[in-house]
Amino acid sequence: MEKRPLKFIDIGGHRVKVVGMSQQQLVDKFVEFGGDDNGTGLCGIYIGPDQTIVTDKDVSNEEFFSTLFHEAIEAIHSIYELELSHIQISVLGEALFQAFKPTLLKGGK
Repeated sequence: MEKRPLKFIDIGGHRVKVVGMSQQQLVDKFVEFGGDDNGTGLCGIYIGPDQTIVTDKDVSNEEFFSTLFHEAIEAIHSIYELELSHIQISVLGEALFQAFKPTLLKGGK
């Protein structure tokens, strides 16, 4: 499966763009929208005002989809003004990724 098969996802009537950037561009966006400058290990972010999920363009398919699920939960959290902790978002994202992983990575590495 190609690494970036999605250009957008729809969440409750909101079209959320999905784009890839270099690690440095990703960290710069993270800082621009209020994150600290230690983006070590950062694989993605959800930018609410732009309704955009940004992922590291150089990660494996597995890491891309894991990040996409996490950031989709971040988007749902933001759009619906849920009161989820980051650990809850992380657990939900990873659990959904694990549920769909066999289908998403079929034929991939």
